[in-house]
Amino acid sequence: MNGIKTGNIVRFRDVVDAGDENARFLVLDDYGTDSAKCHVKQLATGLPLEPTFVYLKSDLVVVE
Repeated sequence: MNGIKTGNIVRFRDVVDAGDENARFLVLDDYGTDSAKCHVKQLATGLPLEPTFVYLKSDLVVVE
């Protein structure tokens, strides 16, 4: 599922909303190679606790 693994830094594949192009996430759990979803933590938000989300791997790409 597009090579996303725990520990990768990822971004959205497609920009839908303003600011999406700058959003970066740390993959906390890739749920295994047979899962279409992963658990991520948003980086550089300036918040004391960075928010976490579950996204489809197909909506994300690894940042190189």
